[in-house]
Amino acid sequence: MPEVLSHFAHFGKEIFGVEGKDAQESAELPIGALRSFFESLDVPMSFKELGIGPEHFDEMAEHAVSAEGLVYAWVPLGPKDVRKIYEMCL
Repeated sequence: MPEVLSHFAHFGKEIFGVEGKDAQESAELPIGALRSFFESLDVPMSFKELGIGPEHFDEMAEHAVSAEGLVYAWVPLGPKDVRKIYEMCL
């Protein structure tokens, strides 16, 4: 099982008591369980639900990478990368 899948599978088994039939399902089940948990608490799950639109993304992206904030991330990210991530959160 790839390392990242095994981490999600372990999380799912230990926190939610869920296990899938294979590595992929074992990694996806806890993600769904976590989403359901947050939804049960009425926690906003997207920028749209928070009332944040794309007109704020450039400023937010610049702030996220300021002071070398994401230069030393696992995969270094610049403002354009962060903006793309924000766009996927709508």
